[in-house]
Amino acid sequence: MNRLLQAGFDQFPRMVESRYDQAFLYLNSHCKRRSLVTLTTNIVDEVNAEVVADHLSNLTGTHLPLAVVLRDREMFDAADYPAEVLQTAGNAPAPKQLDETLTYRAAAAAEMLVWREQVLSGLRHKGVLVVDAYPDELSAPMVNQYLQVKAQHLL
Repeated sequence: MNRLLQAGFDQFPRMVESRYDQAFLYLNSHCKRRSLVTLTTNIVDEVNAEVVADHLSNLTGTHLPLAVVLRDREMFDAADYPAEVLQTAGNAPAPKQLDETLTYRAAAAAEMLVWREQVLSGLRHKGVLVVDAYPDELSAPMVNQYLQVKAQHLL
């Protein structure tokens, strides 16, 4: 644990694309024992979704892959817009242009969420465990998933 803490102590975020290939090559060359391999990510486009799915599904059998997929609260809220407005605004109509813009935004968010669920379903189908949660609500689902892994003797 000390080595892990020291290695990450002076790391700072940078605006660069993740190099999953390098991480998984390192894993294959340095970790021979079956392990729970966790990848935390936010799947937002088809290219990255395919890369993540390929790398994690290649681990099945040798390791136990777990995809921790972070939810974007703004996208989920946008998809829920029409129901929220009806509940909070009562019968007061919103201005037409604003209402149309938010309706289109809600439709686009809903379409993204349907695609996202298809990606997660594909990961599960390939034998990848999936935790899907908001970043600030991640602790309980992660602990529960780990306890399931232990209870089912998957490692």
